[in-house]
Amino acid sequence: MFFLFANCNFIPDHYDAWQAAYDDLAEHVWENEPTTMSYYFGIPLDYADEFSRTTSMFAFEVYGCREDLYETHLNSNPMQKFLATIPDHSTTDLDLNHYTALPNSFLDRDGDKKECAIMQDTRITAKSPSDREALLDRLSALATKVQESEKVNPSGVLSFMTFSCLDNDTGARIYSRFESREAMEKFLRREDVLGFWRESRNEVASMEARGYLPNGKGWLHRKGERLSEFPLRLSSHDAIMVIIQPHDHSLPRGHNTISPNNLMALPTTTSPPTRQRAVLMRNNTPINIRHRAQRRQRLRLHIAEQPIRSYKVRPIARLGVAQTLGGLFGEGGLDEALLHPGETVGLGSPGAREGTFGCWGCWEAWLRLP
Repeated sequence: MFFLFANCNFIPDHYDAWQAAYDDLAEHVWENEPTTMSYYFGIPLDYADEFSRTTSMFAFEVYGCREDLYETHLNSNPMQKFLATIPDHSTTDLDLNHYTALPNSFLDRDGDKKECAIMQDTRITAKSPSDREALLDRLSALATKVQESEKVNPSGVLSFMTFSCLDNDTGARIYSRFESREAMEKFLRREDVLGFWRESRNEVASMEARGYLPNGKGWLHRKGERLSEFPLRLSSHDAIMVIIQPHDHSLPRGHNTISPNNLMALPTTTSPPTRQRAVLMRNNTPINIRHRAQRRQRLRLHIAEQPIRSYKVRPIARLGVAQTLGGLFGEGGLDEALLHPGETVGLGSPGAREGTFGCWGCWEAWLRLP
């Protein structure tokens, strides 16, 4: 297999526009390029609470071979359209780095594509080609130890992959994914990990490690279904506003609604209407809250795991369309009413557990935890 690490560098506040262009490309790649095996992305921790403002993004991609990247993927019509769009939003061209994986690396410990809370990318430069050979031997041995220990006693290491750079004769890399920040910190302090760095001190010219958060796009691998979770994070005030959009023929496919109070909005549903999931994160613990847009614009909030103290929802105007939905239908919601896991709440009728909005549009929803 052929591994690609890429850095995408954005003009400040242009990430959302870049991502909207990517969404169309990703649909094509998923449906038509089975040799694009992994298409996975991370946002720097610097912008953990403000994805839209990030100035860079990390990309991890896996292909069957080099030709799958340079002859198939980069030459497709959707990719050419994408490449023509992104200069308006980027500060640099694509920064591509190519690798081959070392033995005993693993991308998905349990094979279920469990989303990580944090990932770490570590770039190593050896002092010489011979020094790199020594490093690679130790990296492969470390990968074996990590894989074996995770099989016997899982400690939150979801991925641990080690690589040799194909672009030069001194580069190496480590890519890892963790269930939690705590799992990552514990892993970095393992004796075998510390031993690797101690033993490699004389061969390493430079090392740079950086943490990222998954942005909810793409797929870790093609076994099973594509990733469908969109990470949202609670504000410091322990509340979040989410834009809910039902099936709406007037909105462009893939359009993302953005507001100042939410960190990442759910994308629109497509025709026919589809179920969408959002994952709210609080202290790296998932709070699964599902939003469903059904036929006739019936919107329901299903409480999956985390109780909700209150919610409010109201229709809003979008894209310059004059709507008086607020006046027609008013605001719906429940104040100070604890909603338990397993309950489904209809959005639209004030104070009611069932209800519909009788016309198309967009809605704002505020959710607050106990």
